Amino acid sequence: CNAARRMVDDSPPPTTSPRRDGTLTAGHNLRTGTSCFTADFSCCHGTLTLLVVACGQANAPAQRCVILYLHNASLRGGQVERLRDLPVVRCATSAEAAILPCVLLIPLCPLRTEWSKLPMLTLLETFLAALTDGWLEQSHASSLNYNIESKRVLVMGHSMGGRGAWTLAARAPSRVAAVVSVAGGGNPMLAPLLVPRPPVWLFHASSDVMVPIRESERLFERLRDAGASPRFTRLDRQLGHDCEAAALGEAALWAWLRRCVFDAEAHAPDAIARETTPDCQIGAGQGGTQGLRSTV
Repeated sequence: CNAARRMVDDSPPPTTSPRRDGTLTAGHNLRTGTSCFTADFSCCHGTLTLLVVACGQANAPAQRCVILYLHNASLRGGQVERLRDLPVVRCATSAEAAILPCVLLIPLCPLRTEWSKLPMLTLLETFLAALTDGWLEQSHASSLNYNIESKRVLVMGHSMGGRGAWTLAARAPSRVAAVVSVAGGGNPMLAPLLVPRPPVWLFHASSDVMVPIRESERLFERLRDAGASPRFTRLDRQLGHDCEAAALGEAALWAWLRRCVFDAEAHAPDAIARETTPDCQIGAGQGGTQGLRSTV
């Protein structure tokens, strides 16, 4: 990890080549003022093509946080426009998420690689460092005329993207405000690197056969053993691996993310621990699934 961080610090300044790509259609049920465009981030480690979803009206007084979302394996190597159909786009622009004005960044993973593989991970870490150093504001000032809070980024993902979010946060915890992994799993040995922060919320369906729920349970257990207070939501048995919409549709998640970004006390380990409540019920999310059961 230290070697990787040195490599990030020694990298030449990244470049960007923005491409305007219109706005999302009304069929996505987006809030008024949401816009969308694509952009490229390039550095010595490679290039990321991104979908950028900017939520809310320009020149609004509220700060926008930055969400870096890593998609699953099925979208690798496709057209960046396909990322518009991800549940996170609908959820981040829904009424439930209105409490958290944000700029959503969704990079496209190439074929024959994964987010958690070293070349992609190094590129992501370089991108994360650039984000927290003001790349978004500097490169897209004309497209994003917002008051953006990018000192620490919310990192989220589903399946392969959930593993990538877990691994990326472990390599650069000081740049991450919170981690959300949906049906991702990952290497439990990285858990101590996420203590005392950033806070972590894991989601997983008990009937998932592609990535067994035990993968997330191991992460949860190792985090607790290391002294953290993670959250873990066990989703309805009928959801299987495609539990992304149900997980991200919970209003409680967006309220928690807002506290992680904007509330100073929420950054302290003891404040996060005070939120811990064992085995509680939460309601149905945007995915419309009843009976979500959460160990928080």
